[in-house]
Amino acid sequence: FCSLAASTLMSSSADAGAVAPVAAAAAALARRQPGAWQVWRRRLGRLRPGGLVLALLVLGQEVAAVSAATAGAGASAGGEPSEALAKQDARQEAPGRTPPWHQEDAAPGGDSSGAHERRATAVEVAFSVDRVEGTNIQAEPQSRVNVNVRAGVTYPRFKIHAASGLGTSRETIRAKLVPFDMLSTLKTCATVEPYMGFPFSGAENSVDQKGSSPPEPILNVFASANFPNAGLFRLCYSPDGVQWQELEPSITVFGAERSDNKFWCPSSSLKREICQSDASVKGCECKGKVEGYKRNNITGDFMGLGVPNPAYPTWKASLTFVDEDCGGLVDTAPFNNKVTTVENELGYEIHNFGTFLPGKLLGVWKICYCAGYDHDNGAGTGGVVSTCDSTAPTDFPQEIGELVVIDVKTLQGQAGSSLITVYPTLRFGLVIYCGHDGVTNKERYSISGGCSASDTPRYKIIRSSEESNKPYYDPDAGCRFFAQATTELDGAKVHGGHLGPANCVGPNTCYDTPEKTAGGKAPQFLDVQLDASYENGIMTAATYDVCYCDNDCLNSMYWFKAGTIEVQPVVVRFTMEAESLAEEPAIVNTGRYLAILGLVTQGSWSGNGPDTKTREMKLLPDDAGNVDKASCLGTPQPAVISGHRLISGNTDYTEPDTILQGGDEGKPLGQLYGKVCDGNGNCAPNIRISRPGWYAVCYCDSNCNEVNNWAVFGRQLVAGPLAKQTWSRYTGVTFSIDVEGYDLKETNRALILSTSQQPQDCGNFMSTTRVDGPAREAYLMTRSSTDTKMTAIEYSYMGTEISFSQSHGLKDGDRIRLTGVNVEAGANPDEASMKLAQKRSDMFNSVHEVFVSCDDEATACYKILIPVKFLAAEFPLIQNIESVIWARTSKETFSGIKVGDGNESPEGRGYVVCWCNECGSADSEYPQYVGQAGQITVKKPMAMPQAHLGLTTVMPDVNPPYILPGGPVVVAFTTGDIAHYATATGQLHLVIELQQGLVAQGATRDIPDEYVEVLLPRTNKLEPLELSTDIDEPDEARQDFCGLIFTELWSEDEDGFPMPDGCYYSEDQTNPDMNVKQLHMLFTERNHLKKNTKYMVVTNMDIKQELDFDFPGEGAVWIWSMDDVYSNPYGVVEKGTAFPSPKTRVPPRDTLKNLMLSGVGDPRFDNEGLMPDGFKVLSDDGTLTQELLSYCIPYDERNPDVTPTRQMACQPCQSEQDCGNGDIFAGIDPDPAKSFCRSPIDPKCELASGDLMNVPSFMFRVKAKLGYPIKPQSILRLFLHPLTQWDIGISCQVAMEVCAAPSVGGACSNPICQAEAVVGGQVVGISEYPVNILKITLPNIMLEITDQNVNIIKIGNLPLPPGGFFPQVVTAEVMKDGQIAPDYWDMNKALALASPDGGGARLFKAPKILSAAIVTAVGDGNQAPFRGDKMNKLYVRLVFGTTFFGAGNGVDIDFKLPFGYACETATLGGVVPDLNVLQDKFPSTKGRLGGKQGEVRYKNIPATPTVMCRLTLLQDMIIYARSVYFVELTVNNPSSAMKRDDPLNYWNVSVSHHGYNPTQVLQDIYLSNKQLQWCDPPRQKLFCQSTLGLEYSSGLSVLGKITDFFIAPSNFGAGESNILSVFFMTEQEVGSLQNVETELWVDAPSGFDFGKYCAASELEDIYYVPEGRGTAPLPTGALIPCRGAPTSSDELTYNRAKVSTTGRLLRQTFYGFRVQVTNGPIYVRTQLNEWRLWTYVKATGFGVDGAYETARLNERVPAGPDTSWGMYSRSMPPENFGISFSTVRPTAGATGPADITILPIIVAVEMSRAVRIMAPAGYAWDFEQVDFRYQAPA
Repeated sequence: FCSLAASTLMSSSADAGAVAPVAAAAAALARRQPGAWQVWRRRLGRLRPGGLVLALLVLGQEVAAVSAATAGAGASAGGEPSEALAKQDARQEAPGRTPPWHQEDAAPGGDSSGAHERRATAVEVAFSVDRVEGTNIQAEPQSRVNVNVRAGVTYPRFKIHAASGLGTSRETIRAKLVPFDMLSTLKTCATVEPYMGFPFSGAENSVDQKGSSPPEPILNVFASANFPNAGLFRLCYSPDGVQWQELEPSITVFGAERSDNKFWCPSSSLKREICQSDASVKGCECKGKVEGYKRNNITGDFMGLGVPNPAYPTWKASLTFVDEDCGGLVDTAPFNNKVTTVENELGYEIHNFGTFLPGKLLGVWKICYCAGYDHDNGAGTGGVVSTCDSTAPTDFPQEIGELVVIDVKTLQGQAGSSLITVYPTLRFGLVIYCGHDGVTNKERYSISGGCSASDTPRYKIIRSSEESNKPYYDPDAGCRFFAQATTELDGAKVHGGHLGPANCVGPNTCYDTPEKTAGGKAPQFLDVQLDASYENGIMTAATYDVCYCDNDCLNSMYWFKAGTIEVQPVVVRFTMEAESLAEEPAIVNTGRYLAILGLVTQGSWSGNGPDTKTREMKLLPDDAGNVDKASCLGTPQPAVISGHRLISGNTDYTEPDTILQGGDEGKPLGQLYGKVCDGNGNCAPNIRISRPGWYAVCYCDSNCNEVNNWAVFGRQLVAGPLAKQTWSRYTGVTFSIDVEGYDLKETNRALILSTSQQPQDCGNFMSTTRVDGPAREAYLMTRSSTDTKMTAIEYSYMGTEISFSQSHGLKDGDRIRLTGVNVEAGANPDEASMKLAQKRSDMFNSVHEVFVSCDDEATACYKILIPVKFLAAEFPLIQNIESVIWARTSKETFSGIKVGDGNESPEGRGYVVCWCNECGSADSEYPQYVGQAGQITVKKPMAMPQAHLGLTTVMPDVNPPYILPGGPVVVAFTTGDIAHYATATGQLHLVIELQQGLVAQGATRDIPDEYVEVLLPRTNKLEPLELSTDIDEPDEARQDFCGLIFTELWSEDEDGFPMPDGCYYSEDQTNPDMNVKQLHMLFTERNHLKKNTKYMVVTNMDIKQELDFDFPGEGAVWIWSMDDVYSNPYGVVEKGTAFPSPKTRVPPRDTLKNLMLSGVGDPRFDNEGLMPDGFKVLSDDGTLTQELLSYCIPYDERNPDVTPTRQMACQPCQSEQDCGNGDIFAGIDPDPAKSFCRSPIDPKCELASGDLMNVPSFMFRVKAKLGYPIKPQSILRLFLHPLTQWDIGISCQVAMEVCAAPSVGGACSNPICQAEAVVGGQVVGISEYPVNILKITLPNIMLEITDQNVNIIKIGNLPLPPGGFFPQVVTAEVMKDGQIAPDYWDMNKALALASPDGGGARLFKAPKILSAAIVTAVGDGNQAPFRGDKMNKLYVRLVFGTTFFGAGNGVDIDFKLPFGYACETATLGGVVPDLNVLQDKFPSTKGRLGGKQGEVRYKNIPATPTVMCRLTLLQDMIIYARSVYFVELTVNNPSSAMKRDDPLNYWNVSVSHHGYNPTQVLQDIYLSNKQLQWCDPPRQKLFCQSTLGLEYSSGLSVLGKITDFFIAPSNFGAGESNILSVFFMTEQEVGSLQNVETELWVDAPSGFDFGKYCAASELEDIYYVPEGRGTAPLPTGALIPCRGAPTSSDELTYNRAKVSTTGRLLRQTFYGFRVQVTNGPIYVRTQLNEWRLWTYVKATGFGVDGAYETARLNERVPAGPDTSWGMYSRSMPPENFGISFSTVRPTAGATGPADITILPIIVAVEMSRAVRIMAPAGYAWDFEQVDFRYQAPA
């Protein structure tokens, strides 16, 4: 082994000098010396790989040597007994005590190798050392073994003693200090290099020259011995300079081991901000590691510094200048610790100089060490020995190395060039300031460099970390093991890395060498590049640690942090100012400069030069944020960008101008693109982008044909609309357009060009005159416009989750801009933290794509996600979230646009929409409208077949003026044959639009043409209808507002006018010269108008004098039937244009169009006094109500079966039953083929006696105003209200009851009565619309009617509205003969007169409830049908025969419940869902009745004496005649079951109208499935009774609960045929003596199939036993009828079996039967809870009992959820499962349990699941676990 080691050592290229210390450590380790392992490991770590091999060989050699030594006779090295040596050692003074291992160190005679072959002559050698005078260093007595000295201390005399053989000539004596173990040097004394200088440097004349005695053979004295380093040494001695020998004694030098230590302290770590407040943070203090040796002050052993036995008092270090000597009088203190504090570690000391003093930058200092030395032996400290005194630099004599404050600078090039900021990909010079800046000597501490002057220095750039701040000696310091930073993707972050030049391939294998070292002052590495870092797509600052190694860089222990580099982000901005570079957002088609700018200081930007591959920039579309380096290099810039073009290749683009700081070319700040100048030096921005969106700004500063040199320097958002958008609209409709684009703002405007222009013409033409608007700026969804605040901004693993205070209305793919997000920087932020917080704020304060998490009012969840991602632990803290401003910037709305009638766009062309970011009037600033949004195709709407305007009065509100002028008008229209009505599912809406007419003032007049109003809307009280922002939008529509503006609705449809979901009112001022008033009616889904149907809408309006039959020329009223108000708000189904009908019913004019209104002397009603009574209806009995009656038809003795009885004939009646057609008490319905109760009275009746005037309907009195007599042949018109309910036919009769005849001419002649319709006028033949006007021409012979002479006129018996009506006034109009000069008796006068003070009467016909029925269709409510169930929801269908208002909370609709019920309806009521019963009906008739605050109010009235749910109509809430309504009632069921035909199970409804005195009450009617509808022709004006169907009923069964409900399957296999054994116990008897047949419905889970014709049968006879509870068979014949049906319309199989019986099911009886089913195809756990059974009376369909819970499989399991049976994958054939018993006797008495053997069990597939064995009911498993055998015997 030794020879192998020697040969390897000698042949190795390893540095023997490096191996030597390791060899010494190996010797100590082989001898098991204390602390030796730590020394060995420490020294081993310093070797190169070759040296490591050698060190291991040396260790082996040392082990062999120790083994040989210990095998000897135990003699000492010199042949002297070891006991004697021990005694000699004991005689020495303590300071010179020799460690025990030295007794074996020297071989006899030392080393005799060398050039001379003679043996050494010096024998019995010993050393001694004289005392150092004036210090604490004592003399070392003579010792043949060891002397102890301190490093750095100059000893006056070192003596070599010998028995003989020392040299005697000063000129020839030589001595070298060498390691005690010379073997480690691999050299001889002649060749070894000395380990110190004079006198033991091997030089001649080293013996003391000042001594009086010359050298002697027994004594040589050496003066001024200063041992530089600690260690275990010996002397190589030559008396003659030729012969050398190793002297036996050792020299133990205590102190620091090395004099070439380097304390590396990076300035960047020392000067961190945190160090100002907490110096204990790693790296804040300058520390260094000192290794060396000392004597154990307990054992006296030679050992390393530090623990386990640190030096005491502490050995310390101080600093002096590099041109001073340690131990001199000069020291320095650049740190706050002038003398180090010491931390002791295992085998070494850590010396801490503390923090860097202010003002210090760099420096190199000499480190001086004190190994327990006191230079003045306490003289300067009061006689007390004080070692290592901070005031005594002489106490620190040992020079142990240098302290270097190192830093890193980034320069334009090499040392001495300009400092620059590092920006991504820009090349820079990296200079290591090794205590020096490489240029000048600024101070004494900066006169030399602390780094190697050779090419050994290396650097690497790593990510900044706290580990890197650990001191250079720390084995965990980051620079030792962190690899060079590379660009890496980390979630939403991109961490930039080292780009160039090529450098490190491992943590400590780096190859880039310095271009210069400046003599070790400043190694310089050029053309360094670092990549960009990003977070969430925004370039961020990145901090890197620069690691440095001075030499031996393959060894990781020599790497440490030298400094820090900050890579600052680059700012990219569009601007219009080439000087100030103020940011100006980019706008489509608008010139901009593009500045790429470093904002900190100048950077190493390339400038102008011949290289064409520098300063290249591209703009690439990047909506998705995916552009990267490769894209930047390989993707060409698109053609949508102009002003910056490709010159050649793929990367050579237009050159920029370099932005300079103060014009200094040495201070480049960035690049400016897009600048074009003319010959006069006038420059302008020239980059234009025609498509909006995100663009990545790619930049390369140099070598732009290489991908690494490119980076995305920023993303810029170009604002503007997307091009080629299209919209389809209709003429005459004021509409808006939603414009999609990027970064849209509320300042945007739109301009519309004519159809003759193209999008390219935007910015070149003014807007077209054919289109009005848009006059306003864009509307955006924003925080303020929606009043929606953000409430939380929180972490989500998918990004950032934002919560809102209410519905946000955003959709997936929307883009929103956030403003005002402030990210907190922390409690005590440093500059870097504040910059990062600002960057992260910028990440939020941008435009983001939206992903909707939820927007649901039901769950109050309103959240979105934006793609701003952070790690959960890094998610920033955001302040003042509620103040954050947000706006949807991807879509904006331009409203108030209208294309005039007749201006539809030509085929293939459209109106061009141009866009401007922020500008004023389209007329003056049209050049700024450069955005090309798209085109609007405008079509002409389809025309309705008919549209009419009918007026009740033609008297305008002038002459005389009225406070509240106006009266009812009727807007009538007929829908066309349009299929969309039958297929539309959204909320269609109807708009009644009041047009204005354009009055031409004439060409010669200065007055311009103007629009005038012809109709003004009025409320139901004739008050002006005012615009309110509370009810001018679809979302604000209300039903009570319908009652305010629409007093009647009518349709010829049998289901009446569909009840509106709500109404609202708006005004359109799209054309600023006119204000179009719009009445809106909004329908519910699927309950709207139908095709080919007539409709009428009655509303109050003020008639203006300008109205004429042909003015306005386009119609006075436009009726818009519009599509879904939300999804297609501007879609027109059809349009009606209504002119007055008849044409004559307008304000009268002569042939010259002059108005012919009432003047002096023209007829007028008396309107004078407090109670004007110009027109008064008189009652028969003087009350305020004149009830109008119907009468039974006469008895016809020839056809007695089709007429009433004699007793009933011609009697007043209200219903068919009153005349004997049916019997309400006997439950006999009227015969719909008969109509006994009619009006008018039959002339054959005795009351009439052939003349209807004998039974007048009513009489009225007419009185004229003083001076305004009503003359003969004046025309009276009486308007019968409700206008849409009266239909009097083609004729009428009238007579004068009181008439003053003239004195001559005889009696008054007869007046003439003609029937008219408000719509259409005089009736000829059959009227299309209700006939509701009595036109009376007064007699030609009579006295004038004056204020004194009044006439009374009676109206013959009239056909009455069959639905009846609440008391109504009659309005009237009087006109002069010739139908001019109208005077109107309006509604308000009539109402005032029809009062106790006025004495006038109102007409009244008892109103009817046409339909009241409970919905009983399966699935439509009644979800809790059992006795005792709570909160059961029921739905009731209602139809009323007349219209009535809430009249100020004055109408109650009472639903009277059967005994035992309780009403639990919420105050606002409930929302009726889409009912199955209406699924196939269109319109659906699902009219809403209230539901919004202020419309209706529900009240739950307990038994007083009747339980009621009361629905009160509030304020203007209205019920329209013949419209269908559905209401939801919530009830608690009775506690006892109640059959449907129980006499107590009846429901009533009634109406109480408290708006009249006395209260008018509609009769209580029982709910039923009957309704009154128009009879078939020829009785189409009468009501006949019809049936709604089985889905409606008069009431509901309160079900009993079936108990003991079990189903036992015969086959558990999925999809297989199965016979179910069904058992159940009834609660109630099912059937009756009259209806004995019953049905049982067995409901199976979804997927099971009984088949259309199912198979049911009895159980085996053995089941039917009478004992105990007993089991009864179903009362059927031999065959049990069974039909299959689906349980709902969604089911695809017949999963319901309807089993019929021929007899009743008895109460409290247990029944059993079988039914066959095909099991479902798969098992779903919910199947365990979905088996039900119901019992019904077959004839009536009334339910009786039901299974409250699912069927159980096991009788012993309590009833409850999930207790039914579940399926298995397949069934087991009988032959695969066998069972046998040890006995078949019952287990009773002495008979014990039976042993059961189950054999075989054969499964179809391998399985490892549990096996379940089920026994029949009655068996009980009875065994212990030990009794269970789970396999057959062997």
